Amino acid sequence: MRVARILVIVFLLSLPLAFGFACDDDDDDDAPAAADDDDNNDDDDNDDSPAPLSFCAVDESEIDAILDRLTLRQKVAQMYYTAVNVFPWFDLPEAAYMVGDVQVGGIHEVVALTLGFWPSWTVQNTNKLQNIALNSDAGIPLFIGIDQEGGIPQMMTGLTGGTDTPGNMGLGATFSPDATRLAYDLMARELHETGINLSLAPVLGVMTDHEEASMYTRCFGENTEWVSQHAAAAVEATQRNLVVATPKHFPGQTAAPGDEHYVRAVSEHSEAEIREIYLPPFVAAIEAGADMIMPTHARYAAWEDEYPVTLSSRMLTELLRDELGFEGVIITDDLNMDAVAGIDWGELPDVLAIQAGADIIIDIFEDFEARDAGKAGDYPSTIAEQIDYVVGAVGDGRLTEARIDQSVRRILNLKMKYCLFENPFRTVEDVPERVHRPEDAELSLALHRQAITLLRDEDALLPLDVDDRVFVITTGPLVTQMYPEATWPQMTIKTLLGPMQDIDPDVTGMIYGGTPVGFVADMLVDAAAASGADLLVIGTYNAYFDEVQQDLVNRLLALGLPTVMVAQAMPYDLMVFPDVGTYVASYSNRGLALQVTAEVLYGLSEPGGRLPVALPGMYEIGWSAALD
Repeated sequence: MRVARILVIVFLLSLPLAFGFACDDDDDDDAPAAADDDDNNDDDDNDDSPAPLSFCAVDESEIDAILDRLTLRQKVAQMYYTAVNVFPWFDLPEAAYMVGDVQVGGIHEVVALTLGFWPSWTVQNTNKLQNIALNSDAGIPLFIGIDQEGGIPQMMTGLTGGTDTPGNMGLGATFSPDATRLAYDLMARELHETGINLSLAPVLGVMTDHEEASMYTRCFGENTEWVSQHAAAAVEATQRNLVVATPKHFPGQTAAPGDEHYVRAVSEHSEAEIREIYLPPFVAAIEAGADMIMPTHARYAAWEDEYPVTLSSRMLTELLRDELGFEGVIITDDLNMDAVAGIDWGELPDVLAIQAGADIIIDIFEDFEARDAGKAGDYPSTIAEQIDYVVGAVGDGRLTEARIDQSVRRILNLKMKYCLFENPFRTVEDVPERVHRPEDAELSLALHRQAITLLRDEDALLPLDVDDRVFVITTGPLVTQMYPEATWPQMTIKTLLGPMQDIDPDVTGMIYGGTPVGFVADMLVDAAAASGADLLVIGTYNAYFDEVQQDLVNRLLALGLPTVMVAQAMPYDLMVFPDVGTYVASYSNRGLALQVTAEVLYGLSEPGGRLPVALPGMYEIGWSAALD
């Protein structure tokens, strides 16, 4: 299994070399004024989504009976959520072992490991996993989950048979919670139809610092009140489709600079600031009925001198449960991250998290712990061994079986409420009629038209004319940084060049993958200089944080051609290229976002979005050159 994962990762990371250079790609707390702008809410009253599905009745006596028949080890196993390989073309024993023998309670759908590359394949995989679980000694259906945040960090995408959506930052640019409701309803319906019953979304960070490099387009924006409204809409829309929503990362990860995958992030904000700015979206999510919440691995100095939120009873039990009244399931983020796994806490983090109040332990890639040798202590690293360790902690009094029962009761309650005991299976035959339907794509296109934002057009270059000779230089379909400092590959179907060529076949250009250095950068600049173009279009991807990309763009700008710049992730790129006269923010580099961006460039669609974050010293939240 480990070898298979390594091969998949190596394959994905090597892909940029395959298209390093290619031509002609085919393929403040006051509400902003935008809230009342009719142009921004064209679809608000057109909710054509089907009626919500009904939750199932929860039978406490049946839960009592299940708890009575489960062994302690089976109970603890229900508290573990991991990933397995279910490739269909060869039979690996891992799924049968982890689900059937270890009897974990949840499985994470990982592209190329458990998520299929088309919907019917995904249904086959989820059905297989549920069948193994129900035929195990425990006989309890699985939580099957996915990171379905929308936009850039969206796992079921156009590439894997789903429908791309604008993502949180794009939805924030609509200033319409109804747009968020439509997008999350679409995503959750597609998850439900493929047997996925848990979405590790939405992210509820409030983007208060443009230098904080871990959440970015995963956030709705920087205005607490607006983020709270989007939070409630996302939770309601997800759970109406019998998919558990998981607001994250409590109490607001953007308050703690740094990426917990690699560093021990700490928030130095006062308790008053956390409560005023970062906590309200989670309060809104709880009031909207959120049944699961994920804490961050960051530490909040106002509450804790030692532990991150994941391991803190002050944060999980006293604040989240006792004060805020959250009665649902608390699920940790992956405990393999350096912020937890890279430190010796004097105890297995799993035990500390359960003591603090967590109900489900996420351990996606066992044996992939990011620990430096000897740093985290000598603790078990496989799921089976970790379960045995927790059972041992009950045996010697560090945990009680009553505490385990408390979490397992919450888990069983949720599985029963979301009808997993009644029927966790989906039919394969008519999946194409239920997932990524033409009307789904049309809805998402409409949402993207509400999101795309024109920040400036001082040179009056828009709309482009098909008689203009246009040369495009943009990132390719695979980027190795989903957001700044991350190392996860993120692949799309199209690049900006393709949709522009769909409108004007005479458009030429080049794309690049990986880091545009050396001869690759020289080739791109030379090609632009020799193109004879009247106008240059440059697609950037978080160039604000990428000095190599900045160097390339500055060399292109030095050619002196009239230039349109498109930020395909965060809009902060304009801050490092302040002299660019025409600037569009798409908030995403996925296919539908770039299709609408091309339409905007050629005047075929109006850019309906407004900035959901401020560009310090340039533009305030709510700004749009098209709407102001």
